[in-house]
Amino acid sequence: MPEPRTAQAGVLSRPRMQAFVLLGATALGLYLCYRLVHPFLPALSWGLALAVVGYPIHKFICRRLPYKTLSAALTVLVIAALIIVPIVFVTQQLMRQATEAVGYAQEAISGDTWRQAAEKQPAARAVLA
Repeated sequence: MPEPRTAQAGVLSRPRMQAFVLLGATALGLYLCYRLVHPFLPALSWGLALAVVGYPIHKFICRRLPYKTLSAALTVLVIAALIIVPIVFVTQQLMRQATEAVGYAQEAISGDTWRQAAEKQPAARAVLA
């Protein structure tokens, strides 16, 4: 007696199709979440870096002060000072250098040395003429 035929599971059977649809919906959801978070990734990265750097400082301050709010505020002030002081110093140095460069450029333009230096260059002679 021949055995009854059973439905063979094809490549696209119902459970596999459901799994593919679920996998596609999950991939789409993850992509949309990534697109939502993408503009904030630099800020989140900096926040994580500051948290890693600031945690030992915070623990040190917490051991010294009994008040959590005061120690958190002091930690924020210390971290802000560690960031702001170098920025102010570098900005001050850049401004000083820029002021010196402007003074040097004004001195070079007011004198005739730039014209003499330019006339020594063959390509610059055509522009000056």
